[in-house]
Amino acid sequence: MSRAWTWEDFVSNLTRLTKKDPSGEIAQFGLAGPAWLIGTWPPLWKTDWIDADLKTIICDNPAMRDCYSKLADLYTRYHVLPQPGEAARLFGNVNLFNTGKAAVLLFPPTGWRTYAANAQVDYALAPLPKVVLTTPDMVLGGVSLSLLNGAKHPADAWDFLKYLVDGSRFAKFIGSMPAALADIEPWLRDQFKNVPSADPKAMLRIVETAPGGNTKLFQHARYVELVNVINPAMDDMAAGKVAPVAMLQALKPQLQAIIDKG
Repeated sequence: MSRAWTWEDFVSNLTRLTKKDPSGEIAQFGLAGPAWLIGTWPPLWKTDWIDADLKTIICDNPAMRDCYSKLADLYTRYHVLPQPGEAARLFGNVNLFNTGKAAVLLFPPTGWRTYAANAQVDYALAPLPKVVLTTPDMVLGGVSLSLLNGAKHPADAWDFLKYLVDGSRFAKFIGSMPAALADIEPWLRDQFKNVPSADPKAMLRIVETAPGGNTKLFQHARYVELVNVINPAMDDMAAGKVAPVAMLQALKPQLQAIIDKG
């Protein structure tokens, strides 16, 4: 595309790619799944669940309201995304993208082996649509190397770490995308050798221009507690049982109470 695609472009394409069978049931969804509902989407609106100080829940701000209202529309108003339990009811326990039951897939770094290294269908690559900005969810699935304080043989350990980092040896060994930009494109070309339509340069460009995206909730010590409260509310929103704004308003005091525990 000659320009960044908008949210409206995104919805229009998902709607066009959603197909129904003669009985009116969905035979192919536009989108296989929403990726990580809590963390993938707010960065596109340049917003978050929690402020930078990690002490104040801000999930009912206008940008978050718009974000989750638009996401809820994908489930209900446009129905381009399967509601909770719907895909299993229609198709059984199958991989929607690999079996042609969904046209578009958002997969995280942890899904690389399934959808890239062991691709079962040919596909093309595209960035997330631009709202305020476009940025991939680059945090989950990342791996870091470090030298622990108090190591008995720091010089030898440091030499070993340098060996692992040089040429992205460790990333290649565990099957993850290299962090060094110079190593990414040749690695991608090897990964996509069986996927003719996947342009490695498109993936490289996405990584090069990513400002970084994910929720700061991930940085909080009580992250698991917070997510365990949010997830059921997200399921209710996806099923059309609660309006997105009402969901966010109800979650704010619950999440703040967890944060206030210290």
